[in-house]
Amino acid sequence: MASRRFPDSGSRYILRPNGDQASNGLIVYYLDGAGQNRAPVFAERGTDDPDDDDALVNSQTRLDAYGGQLDFRGPRDDSDALYASVDGGPIFRVLAAPEPRLQALEQIVGTGAVGSVSIPSSFAGGEDDGQVGQFDSTGRLNLYSYQRADYNSYGETVRHHLMRKDAKAMEAWYFPAGGYDVNRNPVGTMKPVVWAGAHWEANNHGSNHKHWSVETPDSTGAIQTRFEVRFGNPAVDNAIAGLDKTLIMTNLADFVVRCSNGQELRLSAPAGTEKGLMFSLDSEGADQYRRWKIRSTNEAEAGANAGSNWQLVRYDDAGVLIDTPIVVSRSTGNITLGPGFVARRSSSVSSLTLNTTSLGGGVGVVGVGNATTVPASNPTGGGVLYAEGGALKWRGSSGTVTTIAAA
Repeated sequence: MASRRFPDSGSRYILRPNGDQASNGLIVYYLDGAGQNRAPVFAERGTDDPDDDDALVNSQTRLDAYGGQLDFRGPRDDSDALYASVDGGPIFRVLAAPEPRLQALEQIVGTGAVGSVSIPSSFAGGEDDGQVGQFDSTGRLNLYSYQRADYNSYGETVRHHLMRKDAKAMEAWYFPAGGYDVNRNPVGTMKPVVWAGAHWEANNHGSNHKHWSVETPDSTGAIQTRFEVRFGNPAVDNAIAGLDKTLIMTNLADFVVRCSNGQELRLSAPAGTEKGLMFSLDSEGADQYRRWKIRSTNEAEAGANAGSNWQLVRYDDAGVLIDTPIVVSRSTGNITLGPGFVARRSSSVSSLTLNTTSLGGGVGVVGVGNATTVPASNPTGGGVLYAEGGALKWRGSSGTVTTIAAA
C-alpha cells in the first residue's frame, strides 16, 4: 500500500463559510466526514512511503498566506479522500493529487486486457440541504476543454471507437430490479434501464440503424429505442457519407410539449419559405406516401398582413397533390373551401348558422342573421342572399331586391 500525495489542485484553496479566504488558518484532517477520527498524515518528502517522524503533529497544519493547503502525504492505505476543518469550521472533503490515480488507471487500461474503472462515491456527506457538517461525497470524473473543433476534431473529451459493425457504444443507467425499500435502499440486482449511445448495425444483423439513440425498457423488460438521430443512410451499407438533412424520430413514444409556461411547438423559417406538417405512411418521407399536409405557404410577405397564408393540402394514393380544400387568408381571415362544402353528421343532426346564434329552438336547420350591412351596389355575375329585418332577400346583378320570405 502507498501513501497518496495531497491535495488535489481543485481543493487546494479554502474559503471560510462567510466567503473569506482562509489564509493562515489551522486545518485539521480526518478520516471520516463526521470529524471523529483524525487522519494519520505525513509531511511531503517526495516518497510514497513516508517515515513515521514525518507525521504531522496531531494531524494538523496551517494554511499558507494565500489560503492554500501545504503538500502532505495521506495514510499508508492508498486513501485518496480525506476530510478537513479550518479553525473548527464546517468539514469538507480534500482529494489526493490525481497523478498517482491516473498512473494506476493507466496500468489497468493500458495492458489491453478487459477492465473497468470505478470512482468511489458514498452517502457519507448526507443530503444537499445546506446543513452543518454536510459535504459532497459524490465521486465524479471532471473533464476540461479549451479547444474548438475544426479540421482535426480537437476538443473531444470522450471518444468511442466502434471496432465491429455490430458493436455498441452506450452509456447505461442501472436501477435495482426490485425498486427501493422504505429506507430508499436498492432491492434486488442492478439492471440497465436507460441506454444512450450510438451504433451501426441492428442486433439481429438484418439491417443498419446508423443512429444515436435513447433506449428504455418496455413492459417485458426488453430495451426499446425511443428517440433516435440518424448519422448516416441505413441503405448504404459500408460508408458514412453524412446527411445534409438528418431524421430525428421517436418510436413507441408520444411526443408531448408541456405548455404550462407558454411553451410552443414551433415551425420556424423566414417569410417566403413553406412551414409544413406532413401526414405520411412512411417515416423516411418518400413522396409517394404523402397523404395530408398542414402548411403556412411560401408566399412572400409584402405588407398589410399579406402572404404566409394557411392551407390544408390533400394527396392521392401515389402521393401526388390533388388540391387545397381549405385555404385561410392571413390578411382578411377569409376561408375558401373547395371543391365543395358539406355540413352533415351521421349519428345526429346539427345546424348551420350565419351571423346568428338564435335558431328558435330548431335542430337541423339553417339560421341566417340580419345583415350587418346590406349590399348597396350591384353584384356581378350573380346575386347576394341576405336577411334584413327578419326577411330573406335577394339582390340581383341588375339591382333588383326581391323579398323571398317575409319576416
